[in-house]
Amino acid sequence: AVALFAPVFQDYTYAVPPAMAAARPGCRVVVPLGGGHANGVITAMTDTPPPGVERIRDLLSLVDPEPLIDPPRVELARWISHHYFAPPGDCLRLFFPPGSYVEATFSYRITPAGEARLATAADKAFQDKLLALIRRRPGIDRKEIGRVMPARFLDRVLANLERNGWVTRASRVLGARTGFRRVLFVELVDPAADPAAYPKRQRAVVEFLRSHQGPLPLARVVAETGVPYDVTRRLQAKGVLRIEAAESYRDPFAGYRARETEALVLTAAQRAAVDRIRGDLDAGRPGQYLVLGVTGSGKTQVYIELIHDALRRGRTALMLVPEISLTPALTQRFMTHFGGRLAILHSMLSDGERHDQWFRIHRGEADVVIGTRSALFAPLAAPGVIILDEEHDASYKQDESPRYHAREAAQAWARQCGAALVLGSATPSLESYHAATEAGAMTLLELPERILNRPLPDVAIVDMVREFERFGRNVIVAGEIYKAIADRMHRGEQVMVLLNRRGFAPVVTCRKCGETVLCAHCDIAMTFHQAERQLMCHYCGYIRPVPDTCPACGSGHLFLLGLGTEKLVEVFRERFPGRRVVRFDRDTTRQKGSMKEILDRFERREIDLLVGTQMIAKGHDFPAVTLVVVLSTDTSLRIPDFRSAERTFQLLTQVAGRSGRGDTPGRVYIQTYYPNHYAVRLARQQDYPAFYRHEMEFRRRLHFPPMTRLVFLAVKDKQREKAEAIARGAGEHLRAAIAERGLAATLRVQGPMPALLEKIKDDYRWSLLMRCLATDGLPEVLLDFRRRCLDARLPFTQIAVDVDPLDLL
Repeated sequence: AVALFAPVFQDYTYAVPPAMAAARPGCRVVVPLGGGHANGVITAMTDTPPPGVERIRDLLSLVDPEPLIDPPRVELARWISHHYFAPPGDCLRLFFPPGSYVEATFSYRITPAGEARLATAADKAFQDKLLALIRRRPGIDRKEIGRVMPARFLDRVLANLERNGWVTRASRVLGARTGFRRVLFVELVDPAADPAAYPKRQRAVVEFLRSHQGPLPLARVVAETGVPYDVTRRLQAKGVLRIEAAESYRDPFAGYRARETEALVLTAAQRAAVDRIRGDLDAGRPGQYLVLGVTGSGKTQVYIELIHDALRRGRTALMLVPEISLTPALTQRFMTHFGGRLAILHSMLSDGERHDQWFRIHRGEADVVIGTRSALFAPLAAPGVIILDEEHDASYKQDESPRYHAREAAQAWARQCGAALVLGSATPSLESYHAATEAGAMTLLELPERILNRPLPDVAIVDMVREFERFGRNVIVAGEIYKAIADRMHRGEQVMVLLNRRGFAPVVTCRKCGETVLCAHCDIAMTFHQAERQLMCHYCGYIRPVPDTCPACGSGHLFLLGLGTEKLVEVFRERFPGRRVVRFDRDTTRQKGSMKEILDRFERREIDLLVGTQMIAKGHDFPAVTLVVVLSTDTSLRIPDFRSAERTFQLLTQVAGRSGRGDTPGRVYIQTYYPNHYAVRLARQQDYPAFYRHEMEFRRRLHFPPMTRLVFLAVKDKQREKAEAIARGAGEHLRAAIAERGLAATLRVQGPMPALLEKIKDDYRWSLLMRCLATDGLPEVLLDFRRRCLDARLPFTQIAVDVDPLDLL
């Protein structure tokens, strides 16, 4: 049985040809599928074909000589598929090396009938030109044909040639996009060779190799000795050097440096948390724990101690972080403790670097892994502890199939492999805190104070309504905040300013008719980016020049509305000339290494004021930061989503925690038009339990998570009417599947209705929402719903099913 890396829910049966006798469950394969090819993984093997299967096709290629996924991980993939209603192959694909999808195509050869056709062809139609190309180049493949003779209808013409018997077609496997890199290494044949016996430049090579142990990359030897390559070739010809190609890992740690060794001296609260987890492991009952620690309480020290403990037990360790921006500092700190045992996995690495890190882990060369969401599926043997830092973060939820949440998947994986699971946050998700305090599914461990008894920052609220009344106009930054920034920088301290909106201005609008310049592909206002002098859609990436006149009325009275990080940096540079003001957002960190470079400069105090989006809000530890300013907090509160207050509270509390982490007490200013909103008020007090109690009253009354589970169904089509028709049909079939099982009282469907963002990337979107007061029978309902849609010829590929969604937009 083969699970295909495709949106299908059943396994397929293929025969193993004699040449692929090494095939085993857990090996990837390339198989024929319909008129094309697909990648997949073998999930089971048998000597007898299943009943009712008449024609069994052979595997095309065995990708892995040995299995790369073991039965426990196959079981975890099945759990993700069942829990999140995702195709099994999509879930299994998570466990394989990045960039290793194997491409396959077709090659073509002309037949005698094709030769006869060319001999009698009177015209030079496209198909005859194509046939002549295949005759000139026997075995040419589809990709090469497309390069030589591009045409929209090329596949139809090729199919017609094959149907007429003029060409034959054969599958050809092209291989994976990413693999191991081979590099030339050089070493002395005789380690005792006398350098004095050789001319000057050859002597330099021999001396260099004698002073370094083991084979070295030839490129490094040439670079560090300054000799040309032909010098090493002459030494090779004399039998002095041995030069051979060998596998070489790409190095993602270039530019990182281990810090000075730090002694872990734990506080009483840290020690109590570590001892509780370690005691449960000693007793053979690894548990799941929520570490609720105020910002600056030293959660990372707890994590490091637990990882050391896992390694002492002969186990491995995994630590997940939500943001790539958090990995540089953690990587440097972990290199100090774990050195060459450390591997990193995140999307800012190249495919080759991720491929090599994956195989280092698979081969047991690294037993400590730091990474973002997908690192959960790293091939670590025998995990002893799995840690999710900032467990509340939305980045742990994947927004494409399979739409899993790393927290839930980690809970399942920890139970399966007997590991301790540690979730850490100063602002836990309501789901996790409920599990730890009311449901009894986790153990709550608290770190109530900052290390060294440092105080939490003092938080001040600036009411922008009063600022308007005072000045009679809108102001970008309140006067008292400008003064506080100037005072802190004058004292040599650092400032962080959060504005969770990138670009220069989020809206371009017309003063005459009031129309806003919208994206051509989305129902979204385009953002003006001054550096590029262009408008950009932050949903689909569409770019256009700034129009001279209003697209709606032709007026030339366009103006910029609102504030983004790019404009804010300009404002601060004008206000504080000579100060080093730097922007930290997605636009300034696109290039590889740029994120680490900015953070390193800030740590070295080469930046006075750092302006950033939510990327600066959590996890960073800069002792010289004594002032944090938060602008436009109201944006998230105005989003019509049931998690808006929770996200606002988390963001405000987290970014406030960046202040005062050194010896100087910190200060925080929050500008808002809603100073009395409970999320803002309780964030000022940094009182998570009070916020939890307030928010849970709302969730209980309206049946929102964690009191219920939700399933969000998003329908899309290029035509609005079709999207609506598909959504209405899907609603009928979903209600029918629920009614047939008598579950209408516990599975309640709302909609269909237009999505809040109705058009994205040229797709019109409709949605349905299912509240699950109980989840018994939910997977069966969803499978039956899919079957009903397919039977009714509804395009199920245009219906995205999101179990446990984080937003309803």
